[in-house]
Parts: sequence; structure tokens; C-alpha cells
Amino acid sequence: MAGLAPDIHDFGRVVRRWLTFTTHSSDVVAASAITSDERAGPALEYPRCTIAGIRATPRASVGTARAFVGRSTAMPAQIKRSNPAAVKEPTGYTHAIEITGDARRLIISGQVGMAPDGTVPPGGEAQIAQAFANLRAILTENGMGVENIVKTTVFLTDRDLLAAFRAARGAVFGTHAPASTLLFVAGLADPKFMVEIEAEAVA
Repeated sequence: MAGLAPDIHDFGRVVRRWLTFTTHSSDVVAASAITSDERAGPALEYPRCTIAGIRATPRASVGTARAFVGRSTAMPAQIKRSNPAAVKEPTGYTHAIEITGDARRLIISGQVGMAPDGTVPPGGEAQIAQAFANLRAILTENGMGVENIVKTTVFLTDRDLLAAFRAARGAVFGTHAPASTLLFVAGLADPKFMVEIEAEAVA
């Protein structure tokens, strides 16, 4: 090949697949690949060569190639819900959820009934609705929906809000039933807050 230093041919013969070039400052190009004779150990270094006037340092890297393999063969997350007959059947949630495969996991901080403008509705039902709206907004921002939620932890400051919370949860989740824990607490971070909803989601 015209314009290539002789040593690039040696490099080309040992490259098996996944040759990637990433440009850096000063026109330096770092090349990463897996080679036919490399199974473990440090990267193999080859002499510097020149390609069309750009300086390049071919470099064989098992880690880089394995990263490509991992992305191409990754199995999607598998979610298995379990409600053993030996435990009383839950209502609106699931006793246990098992996640296998390669999952993208999203941990969501507790969401309270605060609107984007910082206002907090005075009533508990309105706060519950806003907390769920905040939760859905975060899921959407991360390319997920309520169907991706696998666990919720809910804090209420008033036991009389239980029915309203369950009704709101049913309206938002429908038949989706993640694992769940609900607690009644004396107070939250701000005395005005009456509900807080944490969640975990996978995709």
C-alpha cells in the first residue's frame, strides 16, 4: 500500500479483527485491536508508522476487543417475579423479583410532591400525584417507563393517605407490580412533605 511504512504490513498480518482509531491532540492516533497470537497479558506494541501524513501507534489490546464483544453479545435483562404460595399473596406489589442477564440499572432518589417551580401542594393526594409525576419524568429522561421499575420504597407521614396512595399507584402502574416497601414516618426532609417515593428500574 502506497504511503505506508513497511512495519504497518507486519501489524496488519497479526490483526484479526476490531481495529479502531481514536484521534488525539498533535495528530496522534491510537489503534486498539485483538491479535491472532494474543490471548492474555499486556498490550503488544508495534513501531510507530505514518499513514497519509498522520502519525500512528498501532497497539493491540485484548481489553478493547473484549469490550466490543461484550456489547455485541450482551443478553437483555430478564425479570422474574415470585410470589411463593407459602407467603400471603400481595396486593399491588410483588414479594420478590429476580434480575438476570446484562441490565442497565437506574437508582432514583426519593421523589416528593414538589413541582418543577418549587411549589408544594398543601394536600397529601396532590403531593402523591406530583411525586409520581416526578418519578415518571425521571424514567422518561433515562429512556424507561414505569414498566421498568422493579422496586419502590414509599414513605408517608399520615396513615390516612394510604388509600389515596394505593389508588394513585394503581392508576400509574396499572397491572405492573414491582417489589415494594411502604413505611409511615414521623416526618420527611421538609415539614411540608407528606410523601416520598424511591425507585429502582432496569432495562
